[in-house]
This record gives sequence, structure tokens and C-alpha cells, in this order.
Amino acid sequence: MVDVARAAGVSTASVSRALSNPESVSEDIRGRVVQAAAILGYVRNGAGRALASLRTGVVGVALPSLADGVHEQVLAALEERLRSSGYSVAVSVAAISCSLDATQKLMSTGVDAVASIGAGQAPECRGLA
Repeated sequence: MVDVARAAGVSTASVSRALSNPESVSEDIRGRVVQAAAILGYVRNGAGRALASLRTGVVGVALPSLADGVHEQVLAALEERLRSSGYSVAVSVAAISCSLDATQKLMSTGVDAVASIGAGQAPECRGLA
């Protein structure tokens, strides 16, 4: 972020605002920041954003298998819908849908939510918070 700020001729706070809340900065600053970030190959720090917002922008998905086409199709549709809402997807494939261990591991990574696909959801997975 320091390099982007230097290249754009702005403060690191302006870089953060331009990338996180673009309407809070002028069009000129936003353009310079976006251009500098692109030239430098800057990728925002997801951990830093998650600390500041208490959100990761990631939804965990527990699947029983990818061997059949049904789960793969549902996952693809879910991922497309979540992406259009600004979320990424983390997938866990377990022997049974929503095994407690798989769900807890997804939750421990800090996902914002967990979706379980498939029949046979373990009852202890319901209501995990």
C-alpha cells in the first residue's frame, strides 16, 4: 500500500479509501490509485480488511462429493450468485454432507457463513454459530 500511495502521490489512507470506499475520494485520486495499483500489481490484504470490517467476504461450502455432476452444478450456481454479491467461496469436501469436523474447520478460517449442499446433513451442524 505504501508503494501504491507513493506512486499515486497520495497518503496510504487515501489508497485505503479509494479501494474500499471509492465514492469517498475524488475521481482524480481514485483514478491515480487504481492506475498505480494496476501497474504495481497490488493485491489488497484480505486479513487486514477482515480485521477492520469483521467480515472476510468468504462463504464456506460443505459438500459430500464432487464426483457426481449434481453437487458440482449446485456449487457452480451458488458460487456465481455469491460472486455477484461480492463473496468468494471456500469449499470443503467431506464424506458426508456437513460433517461436524468439516463445518468447524470452515468456521475456524473466519468464513462469514457456511452452506451445506446435499442430503444427510449432520444434525449437530445446524445452529453452529
